[in-house]
Amino acid sequence: SDMADRGYRNRILEVEEDGPALTASTTQTSLLPKSALEAAFGIGYWKRGKVLAFDFAGRISTLVTTPGTLQLALRIGSVDVFLSGLMTLNIVAQTNVHWRLSGELVCRVAGDGTLTTLFPKGCAFDSHAVIGSPAPTAGGAGRHMLPYNAAPAVGSGFDFTGDQKVNLMAQWSVNNAANSILLHAGHADTYVGG
Repeated sequence: SDMADRGYRNRILEVEEDGPALTASTTQTSLLPKSALEAAFGIGYWKRGKVLAFDFAGRISTLVTTPGTLQLALRIGSVDVFLSGLMTLNIVAQTNVHWRLSGELVCRVAGDGTLTTLFPKGCAFDSHAVIGSPAPTAGGAGRHMLPYNAAPAVGSGFDFTGDQKVNLMAQWSVNNAANSILLHAGHADTYVGG
């Protein structure tokens, strides 16, 4: 029963190897290694109160002075159900510093077409690569609460009647070899909230 499942986490995705580096590109691209592109939700999996909890981490480098923005997305099937927003980056160049994307998405409505929607809860991006962060030797990493510079709101709706795979996407606004992001590890769980 649902009551017995409350709070029990079901690991649907475990990333155990590096993904491909997204470097010198402004094309939205998956950060997941090919081995991790299999996590899927079955037909009718989503219902009100079900939660997708995620935690990803890796390394990031940024261009000095004009790094532009970085946008991360969680995708289900072909729909970006959560967008970080266009995150402003540190104007001090960063080289292979840590980053972490974490949070939860709570199902508000479930249905076919574009009816299934998820609401962001406590989502954040932590890294010395975010604007205003001190140097790693001078202080802690900065944090962008997500969605960045916007009120929390449900993401784009998707169809819960499809068998949909989970993906983690990234997109730079500036095409430069100094802008690079790589996923080292991460996971996603689902559980019944309440």
